[in-house]
Amino acid sequence: MLLSTGFLTRQLASGCRRGFWSSANLFSTNKNASNSSGISSSWKVVEKVTERKVPPLSNVTINSTDCPVLVCPADLQQYPDSDRLLVYLLKNEEEDGTVLQLVQATPNTFNIDVHGGTDDKALEVHVPVQSNINAFCNGFGDVSVSEIHSDRLAVVTTTGDIRTKNIRCSEIVLATQGGSVLSKGVLQGKINIKTLAKGSVECQKLQGPSATVESDNGQINIASDYCDKSSVATHSGNIKFGSLHRKCKVEIRGKGNLVAAGLDGRLQAVINQGNADVQISNLVGHSNIEVAQGDVRVQLGETDKNFVHLSADQVDVPGDFGAKTFSENGKVVAQFGREEKDQGDLKVSVSSGKISVERSSWIASLNLKKNLTA
Repeated sequence: MLLSTGFLTRQLASGCRRGFWSSANLFSTNKNASNSSGISSSWKVVEKVTERKVPPLSNVTINSTDCPVLVCPADLQQYPDSDRLLVYLLKNEEEDGTVLQLVQATPNTFNIDVHGGTDDKALEVHVPVQSNINAFCNGFGDVSVSEIHSDRLAVVTTTGDIRTKNIRCSEIVLATQGGSVLSKGVLQGKINIKTLAKGSVECQKLQGPSATVESDNGQINIASDYCDKSSVATHSGNIKFGSLHRKCKVEIRGKGNLVAAGLDGRLQAVINQGNADVQISNLVGHSNIEVAQGDVRVQLGETDKNFVHLSADQVDVPGDFGAKTFSENGKVVAQFGREEKDQGDLKVSVSSGKISVERSSWIASLNLKKNLTA
């Protein structure tokens, strides 16, 4: 259920006053000074293309060619009913040949198209906070979206990066062919993130019913994942979690390392070539780590009583775990803990490599010393 406009007005007004989601704070440009309206004051020309009253639940589609785009809520102090659409074209030449078209397809549907002109320009769109946003950027140009609370957000770029800040939508799609994805604050909803080539993904907090995050050859860094169900995959690239909760599937199809701290839930991980370092706070259900070539380090809490099964060329387990060790199919197998119904368990299998087990303190299991930020 979406939050009421009145509630959002109270929550976001202080951020608007301080310009938290102005172009100066979200664009990766040198236009780093902003005026009281939130528009960067370093641009020589700030053209206000339109200001019109629109329904609070609007649909806005933006098509941009070689032009950075910023989408943020209209100033809730100035427009407390969250019913304004404002479009600004920021540039350094009065007549630069840029073509901008705004079409109202239905009473609550608006299409914005910008193309042509010089490379030194940007589009800034202020929308009702509960607007559904579709933004497509061809050519160069980043897309930044902040503080949107709606049913849907979709952003697609060819080479530009995608930046978000505090997004809460029922459905979120972020995809780029040649750029990276950077998410600050919370990203909440049914999340789908995809980068191609060497594009990386960095997220501070994922939350919601599900998340699918995939990169071809880039790094994936998620500071905290609270989604009910997650799937995170790369072809060749490292995957790192600051904390990991509930159910998560991880796949590294080529070469890359996995680091997962503060696991509280269930992990299914498959690594073709690379190492895994997993620190476990609490196991819920069946967890499984499979590595074709590489080493695995498992850190277990002092009071962990879950059943653990380890199989590798070499397995090192401290004596106080009371592990039972034997050989099976040419591998060293170690087992310890209690095997009981409805009890969490962990199975680690390494085809070529070793497994080492370490004790982690109660403080370490809470992950208080980690400071992973996206």
